[in-house]
Amino acid sequence: MSAMHAPADGDDRPALLGGPHLQVLLVEDDDGDAFLFEDLLQDSDLEVTVVRRRNVADAVQALSAEISCVVLDLGLPDADGLTALHRLRAAGPGVPMLVLTGLSDAARGLEAVAAGAQDYLLKGRVDGELLARSIRYAVERQRAELVHDELRAAQRDAEESARLERGLLPRPIVSDPRLQVATGSRPGRARTLLGGDFFDVVQCGDGTLHAVIGDVCGHDPDAAALGVCLRIAWRTLVLGDRPAAEVLPTLEQVLVHERLGDDAFATACMVSVAPDRRSAEVRVAGHPAPVLVDDGGARELPAPPARPMLGIGSGPGSWPAAAIALPACWDLLLYTDGLIEGRVGRGAERLGAERLVQLVGGRTPCRAARPATRSSTGWSARRWSSTAATWPTTSRSWCCRWTPMAEPAAAPVIAPSRLTRRTSGQWLGLGAGALVLAALAGLLITLLALHRLAGARTQVVDRVDPARIAAQRYLIGMVDQETAVRGYVLSGQASFLRPYRTGAADAGRARAAIAAVAATGSVDRLGADLAVVRARERVWVDGYARPVIAAVRDRGPDPASAPSVADGKARFDALRTAFGRLDADLAVLRARERARLRHAATAATVAVLIAGLLLLAAALAASATLRRVVTTPLARLAADARRVARGAFDAPVRVQGPRDIAGLSTDVDSMRRRILAELEEVQAARRRLEAQALDLQRSNAELEQFAYVASHDLQEPLRKVASFCGMLQHRYHGQLDERADQYIDFAVDGAKRMQGLINDLLAFSRVGRMAGEMRPVDMGDVAAEALSNLETAIAEAGATVVVAGDLERVPGDRSLLVALLQNLVANAVKFAGDEPPQVRISASGGEGDGVRTFAVDDNGIGIEPRYADRIFVIFQRLHPKEEYEGTGIGLAMCRKIVEFHGGRIWLEPVGALGGASFRFTLPLVQEDDA
Repeated sequence: MSAMHAPADGDDRPALLGGPHLQVLLVEDDDGDAFLFEDLLQDSDLEVTVVRRRNVADAVQALSAEISCVVLDLGLPDADGLTALHRLRAAGPGVPMLVLTGLSDAARGLEAVAAGAQDYLLKGRVDGELLARSIRYAVERQRAELVHDELRAAQRDAEESARLERGLLPRPIVSDPRLQVATGSRPGRARTLLGGDFFDVVQCGDGTLHAVIGDVCGHDPDAAALGVCLRIAWRTLVLGDRPAAEVLPTLEQVLVHERLGDDAFATACMVSVAPDRRSAEVRVAGHPAPVLVDDGGARELPAPPARPMLGIGSGPGSWPAAAIALPACWDLLLYTDGLIEGRVGRGAERLGAERLVQLVGGRTPCRAARPATRSSTGWSARRWSSTAATWPTTSRSWCCRWTPMAEPAAAPVIAPSRLTRRTSGQWLGLGAGALVLAALAGLLITLLALHRLAGARTQVVDRVDPARIAAQRYLIGMVDQETAVRGYVLSGQASFLRPYRTGAADAGRARAAIAAVAATGSVDRLGADLAVVRARERVWVDGYARPVIAAVRDRGPDPASAPSVADGKARFDALRTAFGRLDADLAVLRARERARLRHAATAATVAVLIAGLLLLAAALAASATLRRVVTTPLARLAADARRVARGAFDAPVRVQGPRDIAGLSTDVDSMRRRILAELEEVQAARRRLEAQALDLQRSNAELEQFAYVASHDLQEPLRKVASFCGMLQHRYHGQLDERADQYIDFAVDGAKRMQGLINDLLAFSRVGRMAGEMRPVDMGDVAAEALSNLETAIAEAGATVVVAGDLERVPGDRSLLVALLQNLVANAVKFAGDEPPQVRISASGGEGDGVRTFAVDDNGIGIEPRYADRIFVIFQRLHPKEEYEGTGIGLAMCRKIVEFHGGRIWLEPVGALGGASFRFTLPLVQEDDA
């Protein structure tokens, strides 16, 4: 027997079925159902070996390559809902699954099929033929699904390849109607492998036409993806007006950073045609040169000297351009090397570039009789394929035709219609724009006034006043020199010459300061007056002062031998006169400039006031406008919205104002109408819900009555079935064959279990229906009665039950509360571990909220927290009935009793004694109840 089919070449995935014999894994905890399953398979013609496991954990370990199918019972004790199916599918994703469910759980079977099972079977409605056919169907369906998945994977690969091809074959961006662009692509090899060939054509804004064609090494999706990346990068660079000389170096940088391995490279050819279409530049990076076709035939364009391919580290500037002249009418063909590597006929001879040029040369681009259409490869693909029979690699071609024609007329420009009403945003923009314009105007006026003020101040403070002060210092220096000369002439002492030298230095510095101001040209007549003063200074110094000092130094103070004092005085008076003219001119200029300064200051003050008034006026105008067109409509809209929010849903919301506020008003009114409609629907739904609640309450009462009646009325026929089955077992046991004895044993066991289920269901249906009067009950007495009822079971198990402290009194039905504690203590005794059972009943709380919390702790096997909710569902079991007897109703009845008394019950994660710990709450007896 084999559970694997032979995989395809290169496919190491496991198969499902290799022969007629199958091995089925049955996951079933019920011995009777397992026996019936095996018996049904024996009656069929299916060759099968059944491997049985009782729980999911053992089934997961039993999954192996030999298992052909899994038959899973959804009612296992260690699984809830579809968790068993999910766990088995995770452990054996390639194994088909069949699920078994009861007649009342057909919906769960459908859920299992939706979750991944191949089919579901209803217990009690399965025969041998149906079971065998379902197993075969599940196995074959799983195999078909695997084949379908493989096909989908192949389709996805093909779709991905098509998307990559779409990225490699873009739409040219050409707006010149005189240009005709034709492209073509032919996959190579028998399996049409995806290649890295790419091309693109872009016409820039200045009319320049750029075209590129390239080939990335390799024939796989990685090469195609790299080709798409290079093409998009090229288009981005061209549309971004990057110089043509920088495009290929930048493409190489992109290739180096995007390629998966260092050995990846690409070839490329780029052509840039001038806007007048009479010249072009060709750049080649290890790629075949383009072919030019005109009236004279076809020829391969002269390419630049051999240059390296992209991706080998050639660096910038490695691909210079070759300039070519174009005729008035031309065709230009760019192609990849796969086109010329096609073999001619059935031999090994390649087509080659020369034969390609010969083939293309027979077609004249500008001839009137030339066909107007092109084949998918740009030039006649039929003619080429008749010569080149096989194409070893993917080939692409691009062809561009230039035909001179009249310039198209310019389309009329349609001016957009002016909006009759603006939005609030536009009004805000207008207000802000008015404020900005007012601020700019005021700022400009202020800056001009301040500039004038600064110029006048500079003229007075930095030029006129310093020049006048320097003139006074100049005069003082000359007076000091004259006084020193007279004293030296009278006394002959050299100490009198010290003031002469000091005065000469001061005069020189003052003269230099005046000259600096005069050099700016901003002080009228200052240069001329300074020249006069300087000339007369030389007359006095050279004609009188220096000769007198020399004479006294040589011959002593001899008035007779010294130059005439009157002559020196006349010379110095002339100098004083020049200084007086200089000072008078500076005084006049200073008075004029001060008047100009005062005028500029006044103008600046006025400008600031005007700017402030202008800004204030603009702000007031903008505020008034915005208040009228924005604030007031918004206030009205808010008032209407608040009125609606207070409950006046019938009041319409209509506000006149800017377009967007009016639109918002319409939207709010639409929302009001929608809320009004939904409110009416909610009210109608509430009325329907109240009616449904009444119907549900009546239906629940009827269902409880039905459960009670059904449980009660089933007792009589079931007692007959159980009695006669017992008689058959007693009288005929050992007289029939072994299989007949097994049938009788299963029938007796089923009848007894049915009796137990009916009795428990009857007790469950009586909770809340046949309860006694609610009166104060001492929970200590309740616990004592429950332990008295369990005295025999406690003694047989050797259990110890302790009631800790005072349990207080609660209002309730004594019989139901006794059943509650009796069920909890019985479970604690039944689900004991290796040690003798220990049970502790305690109570706590109740001082503040009036609710008493009771606890029943044990040292048994415990319950996993994930089953904390499942254990309170009716007929739910966590263990096979062979290990622990019971019907799965006990805890469901406990919850119903607690909820009937207004409390709640739950399972604590960790118990006080190490096992399970149940908590439930009951209200305490109030004073008025007592």
